[in-house]
Amino acid sequence: MGCGSRLQGMQTQTGWLSQAQQPKTSTPASTITPQQPDGSTAPIASYVAQLQTGKHKHVFTDIGFKDKGGRDVLVARKQSLLGFEYEVVDEYGNLVGHVKQHPVSLHNTFDATGAQREPVGRVKHQLLSQMIFQDNFWLENAGGERTVAVSGDAFNRAFSLTSAATGGLLATVKIDFPGGFLRNLNAYNLGRYKIDVYSNELSPLMLAAFLVALEHSRETQRAI
Repeated sequence: MGCGSRLQGMQTQTGWLSQAQQPKTSTPASTITPQQPDGSTAPIASYVAQLQTGKHKHVFTDIGFKDKGGRDVLVARKQSLLGFEYEVVDEYGNLVGHVKQHPVSLHNTFDATGAQREPVGRVKHQLLSQMIFQDNFWLENAGGERTVAVSGDAFNRAFSLTSAATGGLLATVKIDFPGGFLRNLNAYNLGRYKIDVYSNELSPLMLAAFLVALEHSRETQRAI
């Protein structure tokens, strides 16, 4: 009691902590996805991401991540109302990195950089057809190599992120409908998503960048 040890939450950059206390050891955490007794794949962490107020007190601008206990573990803070530039901090207020929309690109591009502005990767979004709300997202590393494939569409707001190298499931992101028609509308308007993470291969910063890209696509659809 009172020892200050973190019991659950996110790592700031390199990977995800499980929902249980991690052992104190110098051995790197395994990236093997745990399995439930019935053989089905179990997430290593689960979160809810939702729009919330930030420096602009009367506008939902920031994207906050909460764990199963409702504790804030990560937030992407929007820096201005007009631009898509975010500062990502962890639960203790430590800077994790930055996400910024690329000014000139054939696709909607969102660059992710670390705390010292070192390149980490990017999320790319290509709108294939505005009529059927079909979107094409993918993630790249700092060298421009496609590392994560994204399947899903903007209409259903349900996405699966898989490794481009192995095809393994990294995370699922889907609109969270707690129940009831009005609750469903609120979930969509507030950009409330349920997130299950299955591998340390996907960093919290890159997942935050993906949520920024999703929010940009929602704003584009509302404008249309």
